[in-house]
Amino acid sequence: MPRIDYGSGLMIDAPEGMTVLEASIRHGLDHRHACGAMVRCTTCRVEILEGDENCNPITDNEREVLEASGFGPNIRLGCCIRPTGDIKIRLLVRERFAKEDLRPEGMAKEQDIAVLFADVRDFTSFSERHLAFDVLHLLNRYFDRMGTIIDFNRGEVIAFLGDGIVSFFEDTAPKKAAFNATRCALQMLKGARAFSRYSREHFGFDVHIGIGIAFGPAVVGEVGYYRASRLNCIGDVVNTASRVQEATKEQGVRLLVTDGVRELVEGEFKFGHEFACELRGKEGEHMLYEVLARKSRR
Repeated sequence: MPRIDYGSGLMIDAPEGMTVLEASIRHGLDHRHACGAMVRCTTCRVEILEGDENCNPITDNEREVLEASGFGPNIRLGCCIRPTGDIKIRLLVRERFAKEDLRPEGMAKEQDIAVLFADVRDFTSFSERHLAFDVLHLLNRYFDRMGTIIDFNRGEVIAFLGDGIVSFFEDTAPKKAAFNATRCALQMLKGARAFSRYSREHFGFDVHIGIGIAFGPAVVGEVGYYRASRLNCIGDVVNTASRVQEATKEQGVRLLVTDGVRELVEGEFKFGHEFACELRGKEGEHMLYEVLARKSRR
């Protein structure tokens, strides 16, 4: 019987002929599927990490949906995959997961990560002028858009701070972690501009965001208590990312990264202005770099 590996030690059996989405639901996993498996959305999409040869060929309908959303060749729809052998996947849209997905404190590890801190400009002013339920409605739609982008770039959201989002990116290759975070930030800026059309039409509010990215060591593990715990990261790199985001306001730009990030991704992205900034709570000046776009690929 084919076996589906979701990562973090979670594996389930799927009778041949059953879709990945059906197998997920059968075992109680929170596998998103907004259109009811009608191949009319991409919420059930997964990334095929191993065993692509054990997946049924993609259909014209599935290909059309994925290409319309700009997803790469390793992305498939869970409602369309019928494994004929073992596969390893990663869910790309999820809210909660099985308990086996948690990383206990004893398995915490120290590693270099990229931390991304995003903040909506003038949201406090917007909140003061609108009803609380309207504010919650707009926030949740915004978080859904941004969270999907973070998931797609292999990031982990660790906190929602008012209108702020904190996420981190880890990989055995530091360059990959920094690359994913920077690419994610550019996609978030683009996504915010698109979302702003909705917020402007319904609430008269233009959504503009600022993003700061830092790279450095942190301890990654579960934080909380037995009824409420989640993956988190602890380290000065988190505070630094927050301060870099604050610097985007002061310098009038949308995306700034530290020199550590720039060193790792310099060949992949176009950079703009450079700033020597004092960061709140930190000594001396710190070099920060504006990221403009990803370099064209030939």
